[in-house]
Amino acid sequence: MLGALGAEWVIPKGCFELLSINLRISGKGKRAGILRDCLVHAIFWNIWMERNRRIFQGHIGVRVEELWDRIKFWASLWASVSGQFKDYHYSTIMRDMMAVLR
Repeated sequence: MLGALGAEWVIPKGCFELLSINLRISGKGKRAGILRDCLVHAIFWNIWMERNRRIFQGHIGVRVEELWDRIKFWASLWASVSGQFKDYHYSTIMRDMMAVLR
C-alpha cells in the first residue's frame, strides 16, 4: 500500500519508532502529509479492531487484501473531511490516492 504511494518503508521495531518516523510519500504539500498521517492511523486502527474481533468475538480473521481495503477506506474517509481534500469525495481518494496528490 505505502509502496504504491512512492514510500520506501521498513517496519520499525516498536510503536514509538513507528509514530516517530517521517514517512515520505510521493506528492508535496499538506495533502501528502494529511494522507500519510491518516494512513498511519488507519493501520493502527484496523489492526486494533481486528485484534479485538479475534479476541472478544471469536472472529477467525480476514484476508490481507480485505484488511488493506479497510485501511484505505478509513484513511480516505478521514482525509476527506480535512480542508485540504474538500474538493474530493472519500471514494475518489480511496480509488486513486496518487491522483489526488498531483
